[in-house]
Amino acid sequence: MQSVWVYAEDPLQHDWDEIVERLVFAINNSQDTTRKETPFYLVHGWDAQTTLKAMASSLKGGFGRQSDALAWRREVNREQEIALKMAKEYQAVEKARRASEHNDSLSRQEKASLPRLRVNESSEGDPEDAEDTSTPVNESPKSLFEPGDGV
Repeated sequence: MQSVWVYAEDPLQHDWDEIVERLVFAINNSQDTTRKETPFYLVHGWDAQTTLKAMASSLKGGFGRQSDALAWRREVNREQEIALKMAKEYQAVEKARRASEHNDSLSRQEKASLPRLRVNESSEGDPEDAEDTSTPVNESPKSLFEPGDGV
């Protein structure tokens, strides 16, 4: 450990941050003289492996693990799609409910300010000759939002 400290304090050694990962791996895998175990094993319960060794052993493990992982991934993706679909449906229902609640809570003055009559502007002359394209006065005002509207 002293040699590492001396190396890091040397102003000419600027690459210590590049070797620190290997140093930590070496320290974690050095056996304690008293217990005959590595610090990594004491913390995690299994011996650390290098990346290449871990990759080689997982490939030797066979296709069973890989197929299990793929099946798990497919199941997670399927459940995620179902959850997203349910969330979209819930949002649409909630949007419609809130729009209905909002439209029902409009005051008389706000309801009266909504446009009620639309007369066809193309017909000029006698109002009796004009086509009646107006909405009835007793019809409820049009909702501001409809189910299925986009955001």
